[in-house]
Amino acid sequence: KYVGSLDIVIAAVAHSIVAPLSCFMILATASGAMREAKREELAKIAARWDAEYPVTLEAVASGSTDFAPMVDRLKVLRELYQAARSFPIWPFDNASMQKFVGSYLSPLITGVLADMVMKLLKK
Repeated sequence: KYVGSLDIVIAAVAHSIVAPLSCFMILATASGAMREAKREELAKIAARWDAEYPVTLEAVASGSTDFAPMVDRLKVLRELYQAARSFPIWPFDNASMQKFVGSYLSPLITGVLADMVMKLLKK
């Protein structure tokens, strides 16, 4: 039966607290920048919509027959807006999560294995 050393337990507890905090604090900073970039992009598209929509509406209302390109631009703006709304604001995907879990667990596993080997060699 293996019983871990106190120093290994303390190191594991410290690592379990510090590693996620340091990782996610960095990602939170990136998330804030991503959120701001998304907000700015949505604002640009919305401003362009606000400029073109009244002109298009006026062309349609006046009976003009040359408003199709204007409507097409509005459709493109709507698609761009929907695409921008779907931009992620958290820089984390499955591959990043797997790397984090691997780098998070490897020191714990290495520490426990090293401690087990040291105890076995002392026997």
